[in-house]
Amino acid sequence: MRTFTKNHELLRPAITRFATAFLTLQSLYKQKQALIAMFSSEKWCSSTWAKKVEGVKTRSTVLFDPNFWPHVAFCIKTTVPLVSVLREVDSEERPAMGYIYELMDSAKEKIAFNCRGVERKYGPIWRKIDARWTPQLHRPLHAAGYYLNPQLRYGDKFSNADEVRKGLFECMDRMLDYQERLKADIQLDSYDQAMGEFGSRIAIDSRTLRSPTSWWMRFGGSTPELQKFAIRVLSLTCSASGCERNWSTFESVILLFL
Repeated sequence: MRTFTKNHELLRPAITRFATAFLTLQSLYKQKQALIAMFSSEKWCSSTWAKKVEGVKTRSTVLFDPNFWPHVAFCIKTTVPLVSVLREVDSEERPAMGYIYELMDSAKEKIAFNCRGVERKYGPIWRKIDARWTPQLHRPLHAAGYYLNPQLRYGDKFSNADEVRKGLFECMDRMLDYQERLKADIQLDSYDQAMGEFGSRIAIDSRTLRSPTSWWMRFGGSTPELQKFAIRVLSLTCSASGCERNWSTFESVILLFL
């Protein structure tokens, strides 16, 4: 195999270890032509593997199953967006709390786009994601981080849905005493409407240049209670370790098609 793939391995250890199965599929698809050539070669036919049950079955699948390669491609297109979210969550480059809500929504939209908007194809995957994301992984902190991230809050695609504001207010109730909560709630108007220093030219231009926590440290001084709360939320990191037991479920998506 290494002769035909030019020493490329099919198994790919992943930084996000729960995504190894999906990355291996991606590697498999990249070596499609090399694997077809290998199973069609005299070297394969003269090898001991060609006479074993596993070898015969694998060769038949790779060369003659009309659904195998299209289904591998489909699995890649519909799982790579999720792998990207996990990489971001497990990354140590920046705290992910201010991004995870948007990342999940974007991942679902990319999956639908990769399925060319055909609900019959992306619908079951969306439902599988929602079944895990909503009860286990979706927390008020994620919504609060989304709301308090100036890169997203002032963006054209920002969603001011009830669940976002509800998540923000629930976090404020839990993390602030009543007097701080009251002041932060009033100060929230300045942030929402980009008033005062929030609306200055340098603050606007810095939204995408500074990290969310750095932005709040620099421009949130006139709203001290809200500033303190925002920095606490946006400084939090996320981890994919809590998803470990869920990946057997996500991997079952692959088994539906292979």
